[in-house]
Amino acid sequence: MAINRRLGRFKFWTDLFVKLVVVAVVGAVGHRFYERHHQPVRIGLIMPLSGTAETAGAELHDAYRLAVESINATGGVLGRPLEVIILDSGISQKRTLAEVERLNREEQVAAFFGCYLSGCRRAILPAIRRLENLLVYPADNEGLEFEPNVFYTGSPPNQLVMPATEWARRNLGRRLFVVGMDDIYPRIAAALIERELKELDGELAGAFFVAPGSEDLATATQAILKARPDAILSFTNGSSLPGLVNALRAAGVNSDQIPIVHVWADEDQLRELGPAQNEGDYLAASYFNDLESKANATFRAAIQSRYGRQRRFGEIEESAYIGVMMWAAAVTRANSLTPAAVGRALRGLHFEAPSGYVHMDRSNHRLWRQIRVGRFEDTGRVIPVWESEGALAPLNYPLSGTQEEWDELLTALNRKWHGRWAAPEAAL
Repeated sequence: MAINRRLGRFKFWTDLFVKLVVVAVVGAVGHRFYERHHQPVRIGLIMPLSGTAETAGAELHDAYRLAVESINATGGVLGRPLEVIILDSGISQKRTLAEVERLNREEQVAAFFGCYLSGCRRAILPAIRRLENLLVYPADNEGLEFEPNVFYTGSPPNQLVMPATEWARRNLGRRLFVVGMDDIYPRIAAALIERELKELDGELAGAFFVAPGSEDLATATQAILKARPDAILSFTNGSSLPGLVNALRAAGVNSDQIPIVHVWADEDQLRELGPAQNEGDYLAASYFNDLESKANATFRAAIQSRYGRQRRFGEIEESAYIGVMMWAAAVTRANSLTPAAVGRALRGLHFEAPSGYVHMDRSNHRLWRQIRVGRFEDTGRVIPVWESEGALAPLNYPLSGTQEEWDELLTALNRKWHGRWAAPEAAL
């Protein structure tokens, strides 16, 4: 009898233990199922919402919000809504790097989008590599890198700087002047332009770089007047952009005398200067707000529905929008949120963008894009005067010079700026 009682108690506790284990397993599976099918998918948005590039940060914010809301309105990704976590990169590169690592660790973000200046991108690359997450970068840039975990929707120099230089040489004159921020992208662009002009029987009339955040470009204007170029290739941005245009106009220089070809500026930023300041100048970009296509008409309608009838987007906003939409399409294609799987799905992916059909190059993670030069009318509209014959293949490194030569120039600039990718900001 005692043995039977002991066996009975053993069976009772054994059955209870098994039931508890089953309940725990079912609960865990159920929780994972709920998380997989109902919890939001978090993505990290990195934008300069303070500092000298805050205007561009606000533009990126609007573009990302439009893309996320569009995706969520159609069911999200894999049946789950997107939730954004915003990181202000305008504070410091060191803090941005730390925040990327924290968000990846604590919030399990599925991917990162943004940065604006190349210095931000290059500063966080070590974390993106180490964490094996993805960064989708929207801005035009200097190239000279290949990162397996980064996908670029902006243009490298061979897609934008070189075509703009060739067009200016053939249509505006042989002597061109480069003015820009003392940043990695304008510096590399100037070196490329000098080489390109020699091939085109042209001449670099001069180059002048100002500290990031500079608003007073009177000295730059004096250098331009002294050089007497046929045209200016401008790599100014942020507060330096109106600084250049206003300084030239104050000196009595208009577009009939020395036209500006804006290569780094955004149409949305230039529009704020007013038609009178821009009339007759040019903009090189892949996207203009008034391009005529069904995809762009739909895009403009969505922008105006969300932000009002007066709101216009420029190239940086379109590139940011493309990045989120293509990432979401890759998630669906991969049926997974795993960065490695999504990265594989992004390679070779085609997308009907507002600027035209684009596709992600399999070998270098950059978009094939059509490039245009447009002229500002007195109404403020940008009217295309030239466009490439179809989408141009992107290159990580220029065809002129060796990879070692360009890497040496990068290293020299980085040392000059004491480990940064731009000169110190101007004192305000």
